[in-house]
Amino acid sequence: MIESFIFGLGAFLVFVAVFALVLRAVKVSPYFGFIAFSLIVHLITVLLGASIIQNWTYWYCATAYWSATLLYLFAMGAFTKSVTLMMLQSIYRTPNKMLAPQDLYQKYVLGKFEERAQLLVNAGNVVQVEGKFKISERGQRLASVWRRLQMLFGIQTSGLYFTNNPSLFPAADTQGLLDDPKPESEIEQGPK
Repeated sequence: MIESFIFGLGAFLVFVAVFALVLRAVKVSPYFGFIAFSLIVHLITVLLGASIIQNWTYWYCATAYWSATLLYLFAMGAFTKSVTLMMLQSIYRTPNKMLAPQDLYQKYVLGKFEERAQLLVNAGNVVQVEGKFKISERGQRLASVWRRLQMLFGIQTSGLYFTNNPSLFPAADTQGLLDDPKPESEIEQGPK
């Protein structure tokens, strides 16, 4: 049994090493490549393990492999998508290892906001009306599902990138952004 567990961990180490090479050699989305390649390695692991290990136990191998693989995916997401880590890297890359908070705000907070706002428009969740975002029917359905999930998991607010400290980002108007959202019944409904 322990051999199956160790075999699964070994397969994960092979996956990490080869996946890094595959990403450099093939131009594919890292997440699509991750899913496809992790499944291929798992299939090969199962076939090899079942044929060379006398007391093969699939679940021990799968548990070791997929637990390590999912932790790796979580870390990969943090390293590739974390705004905080991007900010830290920008500071690190400067010759004097310093950047003004306003520079970080312009590049990461405002920049990422603009990217995400455009994603909302492109996905059809909001439309621009008179310089404001108006939620669409599709957006209302998505927001309703998301709010129900937040309530299910006891999530009160989210807003890691906003601050009510005006001395840190004087140009940022964040008043009210950290307040609890209004219940759906209080949100102004637009035309359908």
